[in-house]
Amino acid sequence: LPSAKAEYARLARVLLPGKTFSDDFEAANGLILAIESMFVSSGLETRLSQLGISAEAVPMMASEVTTGLTRLQANNPRDMSFADVVSLYEEVL
Repeated sequence: LPSAKAEYARLARVLLPGKTFSDDFEAANGLILAIESMFVSSGLETRLSQLGISAEAVPMMASEVTTGLTRLQANNPRDMSFADVVSLYEEVL
């Protein structure tokens, strides 16, 4: 959200017809909430631990993203360090 608020807001206005938003921040948050709701409704696993991934695997996975799979970072609007990726993975563990 900090790096793509305008893009998320634009998507919200297209993908959430009938909803009105007072500003880009509200629209962007609306999109995020809608996506989270879709995941819950889908029944898909949303935690890495539900997929059998342990905390011990996080550093290796973060290293792959920051050094080996740079295409994942190239499309991300936010620059992320190794520590940022570790933190993100730990958040969804």
